[in-house]
This record gives sequence, C-alpha cells and structure tokens, in this order.
Amino acid sequence: MPARLSARTNIDDHGQEGARGTPVPATLITGVVLAIGVAVAVGLDAVLDLQVSQVVLSGVLLGAVVGLVPARSIGVRLGGFAVGVLVAFACYLLRAGTLPDAASGLAVAAIATVLLCTAIAAASLDRLPLWSLLLGAGAFAGVYERTFAAAVAETATTSVNTLTALALTVAVGFLVASLAPRANAARPTAPTGAPTPDQAPPTRPPPGHRPWRSPDDRRRPSPSRS
Repeated sequence: MPARLSARTNIDDHGQEGARGTPVPATLITGVVLAIGVAVAVGLDAVLDLQVSQVVLSGVLLGAVVGLVPARSIGVRLGGFAVGVLVAFACYLLRAGTLPDAASGLAVAAIATVLLCTAIAAASLDRLPLWSLLLGAGAFAGVYERTFAAAVAETATTSVNTLTALALTVAVGFLVASLAPRANAARPTAPTGAPTPDQAPPTRPPPGHRPWRSPDDRRRPSPSRS
C-alpha cells in the first residue's frame, strides 16, 4: 500500500519526513540573514579596524552551524565548541614552544588535539558532544595555521589575536542563526492511527506456560466432560 502523505508536514505513515518537510522560506530567510551578518561583520572590521577580515567568513558560518544544529542545548553546543577552540589554541602553543617546526611537529600537535578532544568528551560522559569539540578545534586550526606557519616566533601574540577575532565572528554567526527562523522547525510526528498502549494487542504466553491457580481453585473438581 503506498504511504499516505500529510498535506502540511509531508510525513508518511512511517513517521518519515518527506523532501518538503523543511520549510523552504525559513531556509531562505536564514541564509539571507547570515549573508547580511557577514556583510555587517566585514563593514565593522573596515570601520573599527577589528582585524577579523581573515576569519570573518569562517567564524560567522561556523557560529551559524553551532546555532542551527538541533542536537543538545545551546549551552552544551557553545561549551563544547569553546573547549575545542581552547584545546587547539593550547596545542599550537605547545607546538611552537617544544615541537620541531617540521611535519613531525605538525603531526604530533594534530594527534594531540584529536586525542584531547576525545578524552574530554569521554570524561564528560558525552555531556560535551565530541562533534562540538572537534568543530571548535578545527575552526581554530583552519583560520590560524597559515598565520602560525608564517611567524612561529610570534605565536604568543598572533594566536591571541586570532582567538579574539574568531570569538567575535562566531558570536555574530551564532546570534544571527539563533534569531533567524529555524529551518529545521518541522519534526516528524507520530504515525497516524498508531495504537496507544491501552489499544495494543495482547501478548501471547510462551509455549508451555500454565496460568497460576490458587489452592482453592486446585481443590475444586474439574467439570466433567460429556
């Protein structure tokens, strides 16, 4: 039998959301508002000399991702992202101070970043989801690697500047995404006509099961069969 689709939410009998389950206008509005946010951030950087031009697009879009992902609470998502950024920041300081400026140093720092994020997520019993930590660490590494390679001796200064710029732009993207209409507002509902617990069919006893009888019932003579 073909699955019936709801006219409003486009959800079939199995509770699966169809191709038009996400409201298209909300998606368009969110994208347009984010584009405006990027333009505003670039304009503020030009006027106020915030020095965020190198990270503005990455920061705003990553902040929007943290704001739009429906998993967990806002505090958990932001907390995991911030911890991941700090882990990558610390690993860059470690790389500049103790590791060789070569491919081996990069490999050790990268492995340490991933393992630290994994350890923190496991220690928190997944209260801080691993994806948010990895997203934060990757965000900082993505916007800072070229600056680090160009001036390793100035890591103490350039890393703080990059961290500040990333925090500002991520905040802009997160704020814009939080205020924009949620593109993922449509949720699958329960299947139409699904039985409630009191309407569920009775379960059959396992083979060989004998119903319990009280002692009074056992003393009663069984009805004779004609």
